[in-house]
Amino acid sequence: MKALIYTAILIAAVYAAFKTVPAFVAEYELKDKMSEQARFAVVNRYTEEQIRDNIFKTIQDLDIPAKREDKRCAMCARPKNRPIDLWEEWAQWR
Repeated sequence: MKALIYTAILIAAVYAAFKTVPAFVAEYELKDKMSEQARFAVVNRYTEEQIRDNIFKTIQDLDIPAKREDKRCAMCARPKNRPIDLWEEWAQWR
């Protein structure tokens, strides 16, 4: 009887891994591609639309059920040369 229970638990674990591992792998590959695009977009002089297209192609290749409108890729709104006032930042989050 113990052998049947252990076998059932093992089969359930293998089935759960079979269903969940591909999602984790796809998520890792998408994060890697997004990081790569972020690093090399300036060097390759990609526009926001080109970056968005490249990432969406990766999403389609990985069979992730997402639409182009789901996420927005945008540049940072804060000017790069403006110093950060920590008190102002803290006050906004309060």
